[in-house]
Amino acid sequence: MVEDTLQAISVRIQAELKTVAQLRSSEPADSITHDPLFASLARALEDLEKRVRTFSTAVSSERAALLEGETVFEKLQEQRKRLDHILANLPKHRPRRQGAGGDRQGKRDALTEHRSNQEKVEGRERSGKRMEEDEARAEECQRGPVEISTTKPSAPAQARPRKAAPVKRKVTIEPLTVAEYEGLAKYQVGRLSRDRINDILADLSQLVADKHRVLRIPPGKMSKHQRDLFWEHKQLATPETAGKAFVTEHDVKEKDRFSDCGFRLDPAGRLTVGIARHLGRIKEVRGGGHTRLVVL
Repeated sequence: MVEDTLQAISVRIQAELKTVAQLRSSEPADSITHDPLFASLARALEDLEKRVRTFSTAVSSERAALLEGETVFEKLQEQRKRLDHILANLPKHRPRRQGAGGDRQGKRDALTEHRSNQEKVEGRERSGKRMEEDEARAEECQRGPVEISTTKPSAPAQARPRKAAPVKRKVTIEPLTVAEYEGLAKYQVGRLSRDRINDILADLSQLVADKHRVLRIPPGKMSKHQRDLFWEHKQLATPETAGKAFVTEHDVKEKDRFSDCGFRLDPAGRLTVGIARHLGRIKEVRGGGHTRLVVL
């Protein structure tokens, strides 16, 4: 059995050696490398090796990109959690952006109001001039025939200056930001949260807006209470309140006459007024037994 196995191995080795000897011919012309079929196979094998190297490089780059993609995916998941938390905890009151569409709309409204007021002033001036001319003609008719004067007419009187259009007053108090709230001292805030302070500021802004909405009503359309409020506001105006919106503590107590806001000068309201005054949102003007809260 062993001898048969050895014999078979020996025969196979001899056959392989014979084949190698035939391939390794001593004559270059008889070498297998000069066979066209062998040359074609060699070129095909080289092309396959190049393709395999290209595929290996592409697979390596894809594996690296896959690892980077997993890292990016984890970061996106963290960012999504943060955004979900922000969305679930949005504050009630957010400061308005300066230069945003709302400010541009406010400027356009102010410009439109200024032009309309200017046209009204010019119309009143023209009507006043027509009345003066009619009165002059009536006086000339009463005096009798008009004598023709040979003297040179004098220069026309200087035109009266136009009245300035009323300035649009600011009636909105900006809410507190997180940085402003955290920068306040503990005694200034007390137990009030930032949302509570901003709620009170929103009520105060509504009170100021409601009062000045009444003051903009034409006098002929005012009721008796509205006319009393108008003249009371005029009497309490001072040079420090010129061009600014304000309310008084009396307005807060009697706010039911013109507003349904919930602002009150209770301990929370007075704390909020002090905070707004400290941050430059409003100022207090005292005098004549009244305290005016002026919006800056």
